[in-house]
Amino acid sequence: EWRVVQKVGAAWAREQGATEGQFYNNLTDEIADELNVIVVDILSGRSRWGAEISSSGPICFSLDTKSNKSANGDDCSQCEFRLDTPWSMDATERRKMCCLSYTILGIDLDHDNMPVIIRTHGVSALPARQLITQLRMNRSLKGEYHKAVINIKSQEKDTPYGSTYVNGGPMTGAIV
Repeated sequence: EWRVVQKVGAAWAREQGATEGQFYNNLTDEIADELNVIVVDILSGRSRWGAEISSSGPICFSLDTKSNKSANGDDCSQCEFRLDTPWSMDATERRKMCCLSYTILGIDLDHDNMPVIIRTHGVSALPARQLITQLRMNRSLKGEYHKAVINIKSQEKDTPYGSTYVNGGPMTGAIV
């Protein structure tokens, strides 16, 4: 799994030479500035964490947003904490909500065609949502996302709590 190195955490990645904004693979210890990925699938889920940042798991979650059912069996469409546009809300308020997240499953072309998992949530959910729109609107793909090669880089974003790095994924071309 590739992770973006942020200002806090990622001590092991830093010991290996990674810097803020770079990607670090926690299985192979590789470091990359960008990833070129063939998209196999994009899964959507949602989760609600506590207002405080901690190591405990989510209060509630759903692994599949299309089902509208939480892991507890609750109806997500009726939830007062549901938030489908997490990028539109301040981080303090967003932490209290049940936000969309996306998991990109793909093949990493730059690293021996290894399977790759890229998780996007919070402010990184918007670039993932834009990527999904690009893939759907590209007529040459005809819904076959595996024909697309996407280039994923991190971008620095300033927030009231300091800067953070978000995943960005503009599509760079299609394999036809």
